[in-house]
Amino acid sequence: MTLANHSALENTIPPANHPYFGHLGCFLKFCNEVRQYTDLPICGVGGLNDPDFVEQQLFDGHIQCAAMSRQLLADPDWVNKLKNGQAKQIYRCVRCNKKCLGGLMAHQGTRCAYDALREKETQKA
Repeated sequence: MTLANHSALENTIPPANHPYFGHLGCFLKFCNEVRQYTDLPICGVGGLNDPDFVEQQLFDGHIQCAAMSRQLLADPDWVNKLKNGQAKQIYRCVRCNKKCLGGLMAHQGTRCAYDALREKETQKA
């Protein structure tokens, strides 16, 4: 469940400082609205970078699944780190939109501001 305004991508892919959609789980309030009209599974999206928050939303039944894009760019090992009890080692998307949305807009592909840091850590290991 999300909103889309492709004439202003900062509303579709909101940065952390967005006046209306800057908070954790920024689009989840719309899931509750849609729930009134369907019993179908609802997928939540929007600023989902905190594993405990996502788990609580699933547990409470607000969503039946969670979708992430920028968070998985920030840390492609998010799921494995959770599975292995390494939640504190997760790189959390800070929603800066510099390399992900910026790269997309510049036709340079989607990247993350954490890429260089993760690469250095990989080289140390």
